[in-house]
Amino acid sequence: MKLIIAIAIVVVIIVGSGLGYFLYQKHEKDTQINTNTNTLVETAKATDDTYQQQKQDDENLKKANDILKNKNTNYKVSAVSTLMIMVSLV
Repeated sequence: MKLIIAIAIVVVIIVGSGLGYFLYQKHEKDTQINTNTNTLVETAKATDDTYQQQKQDDENLKKANDILKNKNTNYKVSAVSTLMIMVSLV
């Protein structure tokens, strides 16, 4: 009877250890997938933000050049920023 109880305890320990290892590995895999997904989402958002900023800069550049064109100047805006507008001779 003591032998059967000892074998049962060993089997429970082995099965429990195997199950614990399996669940740990699954958790690690899920964590890695979530991390990769979050990284992709953040990268996509940063790319979209950059695209939106570039689109806004292009619109500002066009507006600035349209103003200069309407004033019949020989100047052309070559870059825009929130700090300054650079003007160059054409």
